[in-house]
Amino acid sequence: MEEVTGCDIIRIKEEEKFMEIRHTTSQKLDHQFMLSEEMQYGLRVLFMSAVSLREHIQEEFLCNPLLEMEDISQEEQLNTPDDSSEVLSKEDYYERSHRQNGEELYSLDYIANRKTLREDLVDQINTMEFNEEIKRAALYIISSLDNGGFFVDGIENVSKALGVSHKTAKEALFQVQKLEPQGVGCSGVVDFILFQLKQKGKDTTPYEQLIGCYLKELANGNIRKISQEMGFSQEFIRELIHQIKSVRFVPSMGYLTEDENISFIPDVEVREEDNKLVLHRVQWKLPKLILNTGLAKAQVDTDLKAYLLEHYRKGEQLIKSLEMRKSTLEKVSLILIRRQEEYLLGKSEFLKSLSIKQIAEILGVHESTVSRTLNEKYMKTPRGIIQLKNLLSGTVNNDAKEYSKSQVECAILKIIREEDSSKPHSDQNITDILNKNGILIKRRTVSKYREEAGIQSAKLRRL
Repeated sequence: MEEVTGCDIIRIKEEEKFMEIRHTTSQKLDHQFMLSEEMQYGLRVLFMSAVSLREHIQEEFLCNPLLEMEDISQEEQLNTPDDSSEVLSKEDYYERSHRQNGEELYSLDYIANRKTLREDLVDQINTMEFNEEIKRAALYIISSLDNGGFFVDGIENVSKALGVSHKTAKEALFQVQKLEPQGVGCSGVVDFILFQLKQKGKDTTPYEQLIGCYLKELANGNIRKISQEMGFSQEFIRELIHQIKSVRFVPSMGYLTEDENISFIPDVEVREEDNKLVLHRVQWKLPKLILNTGLAKAQVDTDLKAYLLEHYRKGEQLIKSLEMRKSTLEKVSLILIRRQEEYLLGKSEFLKSLSIKQIAEILGVHESTVSRTLNEKYMKTPRGIIQLKNLLSGTVNNDAKEYSKSQVECAILKIIREEDSSKPHSDQNITDILNKNGILIKRRTVSKYREEAGIQSAKLRRL
């Protein structure tokens, strides 16, 4: 056995100390990485829909004395309402757009796959792994939600209707409430407010007392009486009220309702030329901005100079962010139309496989950048108005061939359409048929695609 000397011990300790120092330094560097303010602002602009961005530009234009609206081309003047000189509310803007130009905004009838709250919740459930009883109970609860997104039937009714245990029904409700928006399925407004406050780490005891006993006083703004009877300072009561106002009052807020008339502005337009798709315009409904550099360079006192320079910086930041948004939109749109050209021209009934990750790899950017680009963005195509993210399709990999999610869905629908209605195919039967034809897929994936298409199980399809 080799003898260890005192020098060896000292050397080992020094090496351990050096390794510890290196480790500490590495940890420090990791925490110092941050996005600059300019990059964060650029990402926020990229995330905005055309309608939201137009409103943001209008607000910045009114607040910034150095921003000016640039003259737009004659073609765009024919397609864009002349409202840049007025302060318009969202409702006024919609009304003006519809009144002056039939193509400015597009009705919901032309949009595929815009979701209601129930549709969004079902999609979330279908991507999660549950046992069959809990999943069935969760879907039943979702179908029983009222228009606000509240569940008022009670656990016992779920248990009786489905023949499941009280524990299973309770677990299903718990899983539903964990979906986005969190708290959907609460029994009412008060329950939903308290649920959100708990999620924020608040002690809900004073909130329960305030909402439960002093609604009349709250409506009348009688803070002094509430303060005296609850035994808290008026400042504390005001903070409670502020926290209550900071949360949502109904889960369905912001979701599509059956009678809702939603309008929007397409961000990109593609046209068919010589039997091919050509990217025609990007950000074509947004006003163009320029900076008044002469005013920024004016000889004025120090305070006014600082004010003008700060607004020049903000205006420059907005214009750069708009250019970045336009450039990114153009790059992503080109990939989409190249990949899905046959579908957009009506030559194919299904999409080719394409994912956010693939687009990110092609462009050499982070996946979150692509995701922000696709968010709430629309493309005017020969096939109609389509949301950009609806041109993506998942992939089913096989040894011999790659199939898109759209192709697999079409294959499943074809099998169901051609089945004997007295002996409909079970999900396992469909899986076996697909596997026999070279599409290697699992039964649970077939079930998921079938449910997403709104098709009932074999038992319910049987005549």
